[in-house]
Amino acid sequence: MKINVSELLNAVGNKAKIKIEERLEFPKDEIALISPVQADLTLTNTGRGILLEGRVKARVSLTCGRCLKEFAFLLEAEISEVYKKEHKHARPNKDEIELSEADFIFPIDRENDIDMAEAIRQNLILALPIKVICSDGCSGLNRPGDGPGQKKIDPRLKKLADWKEKNNAATKKTPQ
Repeated sequence: MKINVSELLNAVGNKAKIKIEERLEFPKDEIALISPVQADLTLTNTGRGILLEGRVKARVSLTCGRCLKEFAFLLEAEISEVYKKEHKHARPNKDEIELSEADFIFPIDRENDIDMAEAIRQNLILALPIKVICSDGCSGLNRPGDGPGQKKIDPRLKKLADWKEKNNAATKKTPQ
């Protein structure tokens, strides 16, 4: 998903609106896109770089956290990312490094192209729901004995359940 921004870089304030529909794949992230990514974006030369803003959406296949069935889910994300010309900055050779603002900026390559796929991937991942459920009424896994109206009783509490059932039956027989 590359776009050439040479014309935008000519003057501060230059803008371009783009609509894209492209099929992407992110196999390492286990995100199964089942429709092309649709993006409605605005690119703006801010003088410090190119600001990419807009909305992206795509249908993904998710697995329900309750019933474990796969279902289609529409992911929608707001996107706001900055692209700057590539610049090399030396990194200290340490195990731990302190991240700076520059570490969160996407590069504009030598041909003035920006690749929006990584920014879109990151924003779609952030838009994934924390608790994935196929529907509000999902009852989860149905195992034998777990159907509606059937109660599975812990064997340690069987005698208490029998006593309760017996007491309820006696209460119903007593005339009031």
